[in-house]
Amino acid sequence: MSARTKIEKIETFVVEQRLRKPFYFSQWEYDRRSICLVRIITDDGTYGWGEGHGPAEVVQA
Repeated sequence: MSARTKIEKIETFVVEQRLRKPFYFSQWEYDRRSICLVRIITDDGTYGWGEGHGPAEVVQA
């Protein structure tokens, strides 16, 4: 990546999976897990992947 490389596109993907068995906290039940994956693409075609921290739908926004 050169000093002149610019971010061309940022894409987000929410991936969700239902759990076989729910688990519980004091005030909440989780029956699925979700994550927000992020792909950043530069103007020279270089790309990288990362993940967002926090509720996937909020991170995606």
